[in-house]
Amino acid sequence: MRFHRSMHAYHDARQRLHSLDSTCIPDIETYVNLRRNASGLRMVFHLIEYAGGLDLPEWESSRVLKQLTDQACDLIAWSEDAISCAKGITPSSRLNIVTVLMKDRNCSFGSALAYVGTLVKQKADAFLATEQQFAACAVMNDDTRRYVRGLRDCIAGSVNWLYETERYLGTKGNEVRAFGWVFVPVLD
Repeated sequence: MRFHRSMHAYHDARQRLHSLDSTCIPDIETYVNLRRNASGLRMVFHLIEYAGGLDLPEWESSRVLKQLTDQACDLIAWSEDAISCAKGITPSSRLNIVTVLMKDRNCSFGSALAYVGTLVKQKADAFLATEQQFAACAVMNDDTRRYVRGLRDCIAGSVNWLYETERYLGTKGNEVRAFGWVFVPVLD
């Protein structure tokens, strides 16, 4: 049932994002909620549960489990948003967290990109802190432990893929990973 709800939320969010144009950029909070659903990651995370034969509590009864799931969504989606800018950004570029922050914070592309880096780092720290908090609570059992491990694996796999694919960084992925820099063209 969770997968079904996530699938509907995915389709609704994709439709809403595609209906927005470059003149109608949402505020950061609206974008984050839309992006969590539009990424399709929640469906992927439900497949962790299904493929592992896990018995997880409903999200409503496990605030911390939902928080971990949202944090994993944000980490993956925001990382992709930021690295996708390596292909260049134009005024009509696809809506992503960088363009939303440029409007929301009234800042330059470079400042918004740097801020996304800070947000990703903060979200990673929050994920680790939430994971420790969850490990200490009574609802952590083998199934929830395996699910959280699956979230970690999805985060690591997705971020590694961003560097390994030539989709965003061409053949420079290993260089960028090693040195932490990338030149991003701003196209008119």
